[in-house]
Amino acid sequence: MKRSEKYLHYVLFDTLKEKNVIPPTFFWIAVATLYAVANAPKNRIIMAFQAIFNRLPQDWVSTTVQAIESRFTQGVISPEILAKTAPQQLAEITTNYGIIPIKGFLFFIATLVIGYPILISVIKSRHSLFQSRFKRRAIASLAIFAIISLLIVPFRYPLGPGVMGLEYAIRSLEPFSQNADWYYRRLFMLAIANFIHMSGPFLYYIFSLACTYLLIFLTLTFIESKIFASKEPDEGQQEIESKSINYQKLGLYYLSIATSSYLIFNCQFPGYVDQLFFSLLLLPACIPMTRQGRLATLAFALATHEASAFVFIPIVIFCFPRREVLTALSLVPIYCFIWFAGSGFSLDSPVKAHLILENKTALQYLAENPMLGLAGFFFSYKLLWIIILYILWILWCQGEALLVGAIASIIAFPISTMFLIVDTSRNVGYGFLGMLIAFAILIREEKAFPGHRILFYIALINIIVPSYYVGLNTGFQTYTGLYHLIPLFPSTYVP
Repeated sequence: MKRSEKYLHYVLFDTLKEKNVIPPTFFWIAVATLYAVANAPKNRIIMAFQAIFNRLPQDWVSTTVQAIESRFTQGVISPEILAKTAPQQLAEITTNYGIIPIKGFLFFIATLVIGYPILISVIKSRHSLFQSRFKRRAIASLAIFAIISLLIVPFRYPLGPGVMGLEYAIRSLEPFSQNADWYYRRLFMLAIANFIHMSGPFLYYIFSLACTYLLIFLTLTFIESKIFASKEPDEGQQEIESKSINYQKLGLYYLSIATSSYLIFNCQFPGYVDQLFFSLLLLPACIPMTRQGRLATLAFALATHEASAFVFIPIVIFCFPRREVLTALSLVPIYCFIWFAGSGFSLDSPVKAHLILENKTALQYLAENPMLGLAGFFFSYKLLWIIILYILWILWCQGEALLVGAIASIIAFPISTMFLIVDTSRNVGYGFLGMLIAFAILIREEKAFPGHRILFYIALINIIVPSYYVGLNTGFQTYTGLYHLIPLFPSTYVP
């Protein structure tokens, strides 16, 4: 199918002429280093060193440990205990005082190398990001953040972050000292918080709220980059800007979109890392970037949360220039190889850790209560599903089969996680970029959609419909805020 002008305008990411800002070898070494650090948990490093020290002369190991202990403690370990524990103690000392600081240093250097192409892209595209509407967009984003914070107060008792968000907050104090478990690979947001001294439950909570605001701002930036930019080569920017825009109506569309799960989940459970990898994936959709800049956003997204692969695979296929697709997708097998290498090439532990909860898989939960799965599916976008499907139908009738396929694929691909993970409403919302593309088309070409006023009224009603978190293992959950005053379903209250 041929790419139409409409497809190129709304779906394809804009690109800068520069191909490689830094030598490709350095870039890929930095990517491998980033992933190696993220997939090297402390306990497995200790086990590796202990295996090495067990093969060394035990007299030397015991003498080394005794010399170290004598410098920092008043007592001396008995020879009997020392003979049994010397390899383990030396492995812990080596890891804590040698490897952990090196991990932090390597991660910092790798972040600087990978982040440089993104920085260059932002500088070269600063007009697109910081143009005349920047101040209005920033204020509108703040207003939307305040309103959704009234609908669902983004604070979970007692410290602010919620559930896993609190665990992330605690681990941000020492992000490179994590043991192998559910969380340790999702390192990037924790490391950034640590680097900028926003670690610990309270400061990390503030940092997570700032990331939520950034996600709102980039959402508005993406939509406006499509509705104000020129589609036709002979259509000037000034002509586009001179068209009458009802900003009050636009703001209500924005607010309705913000009640979707990809964004309001950050009010339900502050502190999760999803908001950062969403922002990373939105950035190349908002501004023209270099090839390495786009690749860098994907690399950082995977280091933030491995589930980002389910989000960016269809984005890469449909939105990236064709010559970049295979290179960008190669990040996934590289990450998976390093992940499994860090697990000792054992599939058992990583698979069980993510697919089995309380001795059940997500598929078992779904089979027991399929209606709950459908409810989670609905509450990812609520009434916006009606608008999305209508937009896709109109585009199909207009002969835009490839555009329809791109939007539908971006929305639908993350839905496959419903059968793997119990966070149904959250994970279905991972296809948010497809939804944003659909709304950009609607807002810019409103008159081309029969009954567009009805669509706007549906968007208004959607704001009133409460946003529930729906998990296959938890059911419906509500939270402090105005939405809690509208009880549609029996739910568990989360203070």
